[in-house]
Amino acid sequence: MSDLTSEVAKKHTQKPYGYLDGLRGMLYEPRHMDRLNNPKPLYENPVAGWISVLDEIPMERCIAFTPNEDPVIRHRFVPAGMFKRVATDATHWMPIPADPID
Repeated sequence: MSDLTSEVAKKHTQKPYGYLDGLRGMLYEPRHMDRLNNPKPLYENPVAGWISVLDEIPMERCIAFTPNEDPVIRHRFVPAGMFKRVATDATHWMPIPADPID
């Protein structure tokens, strides 16, 4: 695990419900973690909220916030690794939340 992933894991008391493969960006069940390259844990209740682009630039898919009157531009999904090219005017971003659980 990377240093950042280790720090995030320390903030969570429950076990991750899955892992993202750093190369393919696909979600895998915990039992398959040993097959992954650079696995990133996903938790049921991730830390929510907007993150300033001054603090951190996202490397995974995210939702970008751009202060704009047009609601289409204000909130948008940004592909992994494309933040600096796609969301040049964005001031904040947040990770895409986990899917709802019934």
